Amino acid sequence: MIKKILTIIFLVVLITFYLVTELTRKKAINWEQNFNGVSKDPYGCYILRKTLETSDSLLFIRSSWKTLYESLPSLKSGKTKTLLIITDKFDADSLDLSTAYTFVGEGNNIFISSYSFGKRFCDSLNFKTESVSIASFKSNTDSFNLTNPYLQLTNKATYQGISPNTFDEIDTANHTVLGANYQKKANYIRIPYGSGAFYLHTQPLVFTNNHILNSNSEYPFRAISYFKNTAFIWDNYYKPRNSLIYNESRTPFRYLLSQDALRAALYLSLLIIFIYFLIGSKRKQRFIPVFQQPENSTVKFVTTIARLYQGQPDYKKMAVKKFIYLKEMVHSRYSIKLDENDAQTAIHLSEKTGFPLEKIKELFSIYRRIEASISIDDITLRTFAKLADQIYELENITIVKN
Repeated sequence: MIKKILTIIFLVVLITFYLVTELTRKKAINWEQNFNGVSKDPYGCYILRKTLETSDSLLFIRSSWKTLYESLPSLKSGKTKTLLIITDKFDADSLDLSTAYTFVGEGNNIFISSYSFGKRFCDSLNFKTESVSIASFKSNTDSFNLTNPYLQLTNKATYQGISPNTFDEIDTANHTVLGANYQKKANYIRIPYGSGAFYLHTQPLVFTNNHILNSNSEYPFRAISYFKNTAFIWDNYYKPRNSLIYNESRTPFRYLLSQDALRAALYLSLLIIFIYFLIGSKRKQRFIPVFQQPENSTVKFVTTIARLYQGQPDYKKMAVKKFIYLKEMVHSRYSIKLDENDAQTAIHLSEKTGFPLEKIKELFSIYRRIEASISIDDITLRTFAKLADQIYELENITIVKN
């Protein structure tokens, strides 16, 4: 018992230590560029997405965790919609692009901010981007502004460690430049398509938490102010770590693992369950007392009497004793008082036991002869005992035969 208590105390201390360590441990900052709308990491887009959701002047209708081919056809027609895609590389397949063209052609918009765009997409809309080495990001400082005089910043937005990506070739006859860097190179363009338009941007980092908080918070919101009168759809599929974390099915279990407190609670629950099975699953059972089968003293008594009479045989007395026991049994079982001189008694006994009336009458007749005799031989005793035993056997009563 003491050993068990010490084990429990040790486990409680161990669990407490683990919880304190988990709750007080400083979380390492994740500097990966995930552009995810639920991520509060420096290069997540939680602030932008939350602002769109809570803004009174903007309509945010949903988040999309599926491809363009899967998600866009399910949208109901009505108010003009704008799909926001912020990622490091936008390279959709032909099915997705075909769906996107249909969506925009119906009068909707797609805003894409990405370092680069897939060749199929570039060729279809007739533009190219300038390739820049990622190694130069950290040392690069870039500043840019919007071209619309109503949206221009008083001072250019300056960013440290940001991609200097720009558009290398555009169709000046059909494409509208909405923004450029300090070198006058376009980094934000509008491409009309059908009744809608594609809005393409080449600096996705400006929309992340880090730069909204620490660099310039006006520029990103002015860049998307073209869509004030539309309903926003936030893309969560076309992200850098699509296949690993962010864009697989959002199951409850995945959400538990994504939250520190819930993840710690889950691990603790699993640990408690493991400890329970380790300690509490041992088979618990009280000692079962062993009871000896009750001794049949009647058999011993009959055996003793039999041996007594065997030494000095008195067959008549043995027959009388046997009839007395038979009368007692019949009385206790059937409430019949046997009377060897009463024919009605024999009838009652036959009716209740099913024993043949002729044999009962024969038993009574033999007993009357035994009573009238001074002594009897063993043959008479055996005949009498055999008939009496047959009545006992009807009730599964074991008789020790002489």
